[in-house]
Amino acid sequence: MTSIERAETAIRAERWDDAAVLLWTALEEARVAGDEEVLERVRVLVARVAQGGSASARAQAKTMAEAIGAPLPDVEPVRRRWPRWRIAFVLGVLAFVFASDQIATLVNHGWFRAPSLAAGALDARQGPASHPEELGIYLQPLGRFPPQLAERAATALKVRFPTTRVQVLREVPIDASAVFGRQLTAERLLVQLRSRYGQQPPGRMIVGLTLLDMRASETRWSFSFGGAERIVVVATARMDPDNYIGLDRFHADLDWRLDKILTRVAAFVYFGYPPCDDPDDLLYKRVGSLDHLDAVAGELPPRG
Repeated sequence: MTSIERAETAIRAERWDDAAVLLWTALEEARVAGDEEVLERVRVLVARVAQGGSASARAQAKTMAEAIGAPLPDVEPVRRRWPRWRIAFVLGVLAFVFASDQIATLVNHGWFRAPSLAAGALDARQGPASHPEELGIYLQPLGRFPPQLAERAATALKVRFPTTRVQVLREVPIDASAVFGRQLTAERLLVQLRSRYGQQPPGRMIVGLTLLDMRASETRWSFSFGGAERIVVVATARMDPDNYIGLDRFHADLDWRLDKILTRVAAFVYFGYPPCDDPDDLLYKRVGSLDHLDAVAGELPPRG
């Protein structure tokens, strides 16, 4: 195979730099042999490289064109599109990665459940109640929230408010519409709880508990969201010291942090305590960081 034929093969394979080198060889061979036919083929191929090749190959093509006395006009290089199969492959990979992330989030937080029991049989099992029946504060684990953590939180609230009924409800899966990547949308979770329980009467409050981080579209980030209709959701993701590896100042006890947040929720939403302006008080009007949460007092001051 001659140099000009190899150059044509390289161009068909879009190996532009190889084609430029081979065209230089073909040009020199044609000059020595005085082969005008090959020189004409070189001119044609040089023009193709100049229009569709890589930046370095286009520069070589311009130099070759000047060397053979056929300068190239200034033209924009052809913008080559990806083949459709390559575009489809990349989109498929991206869709798979996104779907895998979403499915993992849903599975890990209890969206997919095996329908092993009918609804009536499920409610008849022994264990936590599925719906609140009396007045009090009800903690609702969402997804795979650790039952031991929920029970410890309920016990701590009973100690703080001994005359108030505090109970942990049976875990419910998180609605898929509330999942946003690796976060949950607070508004969607509140809609899920309101659809399940409806507006709560005075003297009863539902507090959803989730391990996932939460976001709210119209409010600043917080540890808890809601309050209207006495329904609140609390996220422990940013309270968990295991999520702050290497940051020793955040290694406080998760139970202690959750107890503080639930105490604030109960005080504001259930009992109607007003917020205060003392940043060291547990009922300060806004606690928006872990540093502040760890710093505020752990006990409720006497209320008049």
